[in-house]
Amino acid sequence: MKSTILTIISVIAISAMSFAQSSANQSAPADTELGLSYDMYEVVLEWDEWKQTPTAQNAWIGNYIEEFDVPTSGQNGLGRKETWFNWMSHHQAAMDEYLVRRSAAQGQ
Repeated sequence: MKSTILTIISVIAISAMSFAQSSANQSAPADTELGLSYDMYEVVLEWDEWKQTPTAQNAWIGNYIEEFDVPTSGQNGLGRKETWFNWMSHHQAAMDEYLVRRSAAQGQ
């Protein structure tokens, strides 16, 4: 009886260690692995550059942000950048249009 209990405890301990190790080896998937055709962080950096230093070259970003009512300040307790991430995740069609405009601005 005692050996059976020890065997069960050993099996549970080994299973728990194996699960913990496999969980530790997993990393968060990249945006492109989630099915996005763009890197959200890269877009946030582009928008932040426009917000900090508007130029003739990035004026199209300001036009886009105005046309699609992208928030330019934090909302619901989030900072501006976090708000942009949240907005992007809920406006895929608008982000598709952003990518088209970005390609056109880059001459592609």
